[in-house]
Amino acid sequence: MDAKPSSPLFVLVELTVRNFEKLEEFERKAVSIMSHYGGALISAFEIPYEGMEAGAEIHVLQFPSLQAFHRYREDGQLKDLSQLRSEAISETKVTLGHKSKSYS
Repeated sequence: MDAKPSSPLFVLVELTVRNFEKLEEFERKAVSIMSHYGGALISAFEIPYEGMEAGAEIHVLQFPSLQAFHRYREDGQLKDLSQLRSEAISETKVTLGHKSKSYS
């Protein structure tokens, strides 16, 4: 009996940003690491706080499976970026889902 293929994982990431410049540096490196696990940044947008370097940012990511997402999160190179990440981001909220919808 063949194993059922796992369904794609969609990840909504809500970031509270300390510094958008540092965030961009972190994201470029993190997206490169993510690609090694089949992950992709589907969409991202900034919500700057007026007159400040801080704000919020929303990401929609896709991974081939929950296991691939966990492997990405445990990657040593990603963990090596923790100092840069903490300089860029003060809070992260992650929501996971497997069901994709289309209304077109």
